Amino acid sequence: MKIDITKQEYRLLLDLLEIAHWVLDAHSTWDKEETKPYTALIQKIYSHAKEMGCADIIVYDKKLAAYFPTREYEEDGEHRQFIEAFEEDSFWDELSHKLAFRDLIQQEGEVALERMDFMERATKLTEFLSWYEEEFSDNGLTNVRVVKERSNKVN
Repeated sequence: MKIDITKQEYRLLLDLLEIAHWVLDAHSTWDKEETKPYTALIQKIYSHAKEMGCADIIVYDKKLAAYFPTREYEEDGEHRQFIEAFEEDSFWDELSHKLAFRDLIQQEGEVALERMDFMERATKLTEFLSWYEEEFSDNGLTNVRVVKERSNKVN
């Protein structure tokens, strides 16, 4: 299969690859075996950067024998706005859901929750979820506290 894309489309593809790469590896400190096929494909696409007019944002490192986005592109490229918006939304969504689920378990108990019919469980969870979403929308993290006493190991 051959796909013809314009230089502008290639540039957009690089943004998509940066977003995908962020999802795959942003929180990893090592190469994961399961991401190697994706990394290989990214390298294959990066290898066309010069001919597609993107040598200013994708560079080849001879020592590592691999292509890399420049630091400026990684940190300030247009794709960053999508990553940052996704992370911001994910943070609040995950925090709300985890706390709502925790509170529902504390209120109902795990066994009762497992036996509860789906609609009742969803309704009760939604009540907690709505409360947290409103709280975080109004106050951010201002009212969030960890009630466990801090260890001497924490500054």
